[in-house]
Amino acid sequence: MGAGHFCDLSEGFAGGGLSKFYQRSLQRVQDERDTAIEIVAYVRNNWYSKSLFDEAGFQLGRSLNDTIQLGENLDAIFIIRLFATFEGILKEHMQQHHPSFPIRDEVKVSLLIDRVAVSQNARIVTALCNKVHEVRQYRNSLVHPNDRPIDEITFTEGLARLARYVGWLPEPR
Repeated sequence: MGAGHFCDLSEGFAGGGLSKFYQRSLQRVQDERDTAIEIVAYVRNNWYSKSLFDEAGFQLGRSLNDTIQLGENLDAIFIIRLFATFEGILKEHMQQHHPSFPIRDEVKVSLLIDRVAVSQNARIVTALCNKVHEVRQYRNSLVHPNDRPIDEITFTEGLARLARYVGWLPEPR
């Protein structure tokens, strides 16, 4: 964990169970991803079927290779979408449960993750904070590509890490 991160150093998991509201928020992103995967697969598998486009009433100005490329990029696209949802959850949580710590719209997400972690009655453990920061760093590498190597995180792994972190949060008010 880099300098400035101040997640609690205790071990174990004391989260009170994933907030059902926040769980639905993350689940909606997974559902959107799964739907997109199915649609791209259908279009790819039926690309040469004249009825695919005739029935839809439009002409696609793209190639089959564009569709294949889209399918290959869906995990990255939805990691970005998932993390945006997660960031919104953290901001909402701080506004509702910790109003004495005002959160600006342009707050650095790394600071927000750490602030939420130390604001809970049972602080979120450092190891979990580190895993969430790895998802953040991977998301950043997708949004702002650079030459610095970073380990890929699948959508499923990113979702699991963020959901576990959210599991420490109480239901929204």
